[in-house]
Amino acid sequence: VEVLYLAALSRFPTGPEKQNMAAFLGKAKARADGFNDIVFAITNAKEYQELHGIKIKIPNEGKQPPREVKPVNPVSVQAPVNPVVTQERVIKGHTGVVYAVAISPDGKQVASAGTSRVIRVSDAATGKLINVLEGHSDAVTALAYSSDGKTLASASNDHTIRMWNSNSAEIVQTLKKHRGAISTLAFSPDGKWLASGGNDGWLLVWDALSGELAAELPGHAETYVTGVAFAPDSKRLASVGFDRKLRVWDVEKRRQVYAIEAVQKTEVPDGVAALFAVSYSAAGTRVVSGSGVISESDNRDAILGIWNAADGKDVLQIPTKARRVSGLT
Repeated sequence: VEVLYLAALSRFPTGPEKQNMAAFLGKAKARADGFNDIVFAITNAKEYQELHGIKIKIPNEGKQPPREVKPVNPVSVQAPVNPVVTQERVIKGHTGVVYAVAISPDGKQVASAGTSRVIRVSDAATGKLINVLEGHSDAVTALAYSSDGKTLASASNDHTIRMWNSNSAEIVQTLKKHRGAISTLAFSPDGKWLASGGNDGWLLVWDALSGELAAELPGHAETYVTGVAFAPDSKRLASVGFDRKLRVWDVEKRRQVYAIEAVQKTEVPDGVAALFAVSYSAAGTRVVSGSGVISESDNRDAILGIWNAADGKDVLQIPTKARRVSGLT
């Protein structure tokens, strides 16, 4: 039985909860929240999942489900509304909205960035500023650490990706193939690839070491690519976008394995819903997608969708009591 702990990174419409709340999936040890008030906080994911997480037992193929789970597909599980997160630390210093946060693999550094165009790298234990990385000419929208922690990648509305040496804070290389703002980044677990997507509709795969463009995957053409995630074995890549499709790609063969309309079972009407986030489970047997509404006036529920990673079959649909799931990790 595979156990998934889920929490939605959601955008609430009003009140003090109007913030980008972080998400976790599987064995995450720490999480970072990007707030709209120029502050982000680090919280304890283990404590969070014990107090407010959703523990869902999903039966493996060929085995009977646990007695507490009805063998119905899909199963809807009610998520907690506006959960209270225990705050461990607040790190200040940004002069604009924080759009992106990344934690180094060893858990010692936290990188954050946003409209101020700079990337601030802080000590996760003390909150002390370690480095300020400058180079982008527009808002920084996504951050990702390589699996060995030696490289930090940043994406921006200036249409570029910058690769930084996480120790020296020097720019290693700048990648310039996107034709629009870039919204999402992910390194493959084996360290070979970097995937990126943005509002030009293209999903690009780069050689993480040389910076050479390895593949252009046009499946989301004429719409936005909003989320990317590699499978734990680095052989497959999942992507989502405004076309409401969850697409899974074979990285080596540069071809699409399957595509599904991952928001077809939500209560949001066609033409309004979109997908904003995607992640693999730690075992790689499930893909999780996060949907939401585009209109700020639409308050209907977003959905966390859990899919069989091998073939895209529906496993579970979870209403979030939020308008948008903006990220999963």
